[in-house]
Amino acid sequence: MLYLSRKSGQSIVINGDIEVIVSEIQGGRVKIGIQSPKDYIIWRREIFDTVKNQNKKAQEIEQLLEAVCTQTKDAPETPKSV
Repeated sequence: MLYLSRKSGQSIVINGDIEVIVSEIQGGRVKIGIQSPKDYIIWRREIFDTVKNQNKKAQEIEQLLEAVCTQTKDAPETPKSV
């Protein structure tokens, strides 16, 4: 991990097309701006982690449903009552 010190108004450039600008520093908070191509998706970490976990849970449920459907399809048919 790279650690840098920046003052308000200073910035860093990542990969030539992303600029992270320190906009304001007040107390223990730093306000940053991010300038990047429009096709880049930028997430706050806590939102990214939530979405990632929800996608993982959905995938697990889908796999479970597939397994249940496969088992049901392979099970011998039960005779119908008359």
